[in-house]
Amino acid sequence: MGMGITRRTPSNAACLAGLPRAIRARLAPAATLLTLKRGQVLVHTGDKPTGIYALAQGRLDLVARVSGRAPKVLDILRPGQSFGEAFLFLGRRFTHDVLAAVDSIVWYLAGPAVLSEIAVSPECSRHMLQTLSRQLLDAIEERQSHALSGTQRFAQLLLRYAVPSKKGPLRLKFPARKTEMASRIDLSPEHLSRLLRTLSDSGLISVCGSMVEITDPEAMRTIARGRPTRARNRAKSTDQRQVAKRARLSTEPPDTKPARRTP
Repeated sequence: MGMGITRRTPSNAACLAGLPRAIRARLAPAATLLTLKRGQVLVHTGDKPTGIYALAQGRLDLVARVSGRAPKVLDILRPGQSFGEAFLFLGRRFTHDVLAAVDSIVWYLAGPAVLSEIAVSPECSRHMLQTLSRQLLDAIEERQSHALSGTQRFAQLLLRYAVPSKKGPLRLKFPARKTEMASRIDLSPEHLSRLLRTLSDSGLISVCGSMVEITDPEAMRTIARGRPTRARNRAKSTDQRQVAKRARLSTEPPDTKPARRTP
């Protein structure tokens, strides 16, 4: 089944958000609105990049497929997020699939128009640099999370998808099925279910179907910011040894040797 294609002026396209009106007007003819059905693949591994994509509605999954292994969910895109910039600018083929997890609407911005605008517009260049910088920081945080425990990675995931609130509980809807969320943070579905029960039993979250309420956001942030368990145990062991040493020294008899006189 082919995807639906609509030509419209991208007044709300995330890939153009923040750009001056004149630049948006020049790029508008290169924008296309794509309609995807659930399960439809937008980009296949090995495809040549032809433009930039920005999710307007629905959900997209970035999935790596390795022979002999289960598919790995690399990222879950929400409305407002874009992808394809790095592959377009470097001229490299896509290294993963991008598919619609639900019925979705995606803006497509043709690559030649983007590259031409970057060549003459400092504002457009700065906008693309900001987009790539955000994606780079997300990738760095993703790599750093590999040193965290499963509980800490799950806490970060919950906070990432929670609706911001200055005070009171945070709320979110699970962006995907448990199996996909578990794959996203390198956990088994069974491990994720145990974490849900543990956090719920401790009063940190309450779960109703796909809806989650983080009842103690500050405690959840503390968990998410925690150091790796191994490092924390090493630090704890070091502290315990230091305390034991001080206690032992305080109970030892005084040294009977005369003190060395300082010249």
